[in-house]
Amino acid sequence: MQLEMGPHPEETELEQYSMGTLVEGRLEAFEEHLLACDFCQDRLLEMEAYVNAMRSASPRARQALPRWAALLRWPRSAWISAFALSAVALATACVWIVTPSSRTEMASVILHSNRGIEGLATAQAPAGKPLSLTMDLTELPGFASYRLEIVGATGKPVWEGVSHPKDGRITQPTTAGLPAGQYYVRLYAPNSELLREFSLGVK
Repeated sequence: MQLEMGPHPEETELEQYSMGTLVEGRLEAFEEHLLACDFCQDRLLEMEAYVNAMRSASPRARQALPRWAALLRWPRSAWISAFALSAVALATACVWIVTPSSRTEMASVILHSNRGIEGLATAQAPAGKPLSLTMDLTELPGFASYRLEIVGATGKPVWEGVSHPKDGRITQPTTAGLPAGQYYVRLYAPNSELLREFSLGVK
């Protein structure tokens, strides 16, 4: 029997399922999707690893509570000094984190659907750079959000994200660059119906 994929569940549903609190009326559809979706299986494993880590850390946090109670007995002047030092350290860390990211350049890529002569509509992008993918939604059904997927030449997914349209088009940044090769960008409706496929060559 072939299982229907359906839309990916929200993070809150994954968390509720991991904690055993997902409502019974949603449980059957959730588990049916989970059986067929490798992507959501990986998400659930990450969620459960995080929950287990928090549970194991909780007893250690309770054991450390007396040491925090001792800190509360510091004089007011010591608290003011500690707060000032923390503020300076936080400001320094923010500058260090924000400055390198502001230098990261994104390559803008306009995608056109594959029609006509093969290769004519292939978009080009530089290897190793984060991409900003732009596509026109003319003649497509309107939704509040769309799912984007980048797959390699063999069809294996390498990136996935959810995008919200604005002014009749989508502009979606990717988190990392791609190695050189042939890729395809797939646009899905919220119900996982494939709407468009775009060819993307990375050099």
